[in-house]
Amino acid sequence: MRFLESKDNSLVFLIEPRGQSILEKLCRKYPAMEVSYFELCRTMDEDELPDGREVADQMMTEEQNEVRDRIGRLLEEETRFEPSKGLFRLRLSADEVNLLLQILNDVRIGCWVRAGSPSEGAEDLLRADPQRAPLLATMQLCGFFQGALLDGLNRQKNPSSDEDEGFELEDFQP
Repeated sequence: MRFLESKDNSLVFLIEPRGQSILEKLCRKYPAMEVSYFELCRTMDEDELPDGREVADQMMTEEQNEVRDRIGRLLEEETRFEPSKGLFRLRLSADEVNLLLQILNDVRIGCWVRAGSPSEGAEDLLRADPQRAPLLATMQLCGFFQGALLDGLNRQKNPSSDEDEGFELEDFQP
């Protein structure tokens, strides 16, 4: 996926059909973070807030369900992925880009936690472990899409004649 242009308050990305499929599969993994993973309060004991944990978990679960429904509706829109010479043009508002960033980050961090919260540079160990290698691949794919989305936001906010303003469709033709 690559940023193409900013047009009519939208960001337009080029994405290959396989990339579209991967992005949709990553979004279906949301929520990847267990609600119980999050701390209720750093300064208080959970015993001091007996009902607090249950209420917070319920609120977070409801929010995750709303986000999952929003992204599902967004990706199912027939006009979301516009075919263009064997590729797709993906048009997103800044809010939709931020929603995708939130979802991809949740999936990436959820995989990192399930992989045992490995330290930086542990990629070789993860690749060698058949159970954790898919988690590493998912984390890397999420990072790729996050980078493309952040690049688009950056280019929309800070267009510069000195930098490449985006890519032409012909740049992607075989």
